Amino acid sequence: MSIQYLNVLFNLSVQAYIALSSMSQWGTCHDLVNLCDFYNTIVATFERNPDDPWVVETLEWWNEYVFILLRYTNKELLTDIS
Repeated sequence: MSIQYLNVLFNLSVQAYIALSSMSQWGTCHDLVNLCDFYNTIVATFERNPDDPWVVETLEWWNEYVFILLRYTNKELLTDIS
C-alpha cells in the first residue's frame, strides 16, 4: 500500500470531522479536539499494527466503497494508486 494512498485516507478523515463539526473555518483545534493530534492518532493506528484485522478490514472497506468513487471522479488524483 502506497504512502500517498494512506495520506489521502488520513486527510479525508480529518476533512470529514471538519465537515461534520460546527467549525466555520479551518483551524488546528476545535473545542477539545486538536486536529493535529487527531490526524497523528489515525496515522499511528494504521502504522502500528498494519496486520490487525480492524486495520485490514477498514482499508478493504475504503478501497471498495470510497476510493473506487474517487478513481471515477478524479482520475488525476489517484491514477497511480492501486
